[in-house]
Amino acid sequence: FTKKREYHAGIDFRAKRGTPVHAPADGTVRIADRKLGFGLLVELQHGRGFFPGKKNSVRYRTRFAHLSKIKVRR
Repeated sequence: FTKKREYHAGIDFRAKRGTPVHAPADGTVRIADRKLGFGLLVELQHGRGFFPGKKNSVRYRTRFAHLSKIKVRR
């Protein structure tokens, strides 16, 4: 979007403006707001994976940034 290449541990997808975005899994909306560097952002927390209940389990989340509008509530 800024034409700059910067490392992040995510995958960027391009779509036409207004294309609906759907959650890849059940989760809780943690952020549904405008954030610096992301524009309109929705962040979902999906819970823990690999070893549920263990300290070393991984929390999964997805972020949807640079949206044209948000239709969810936190």
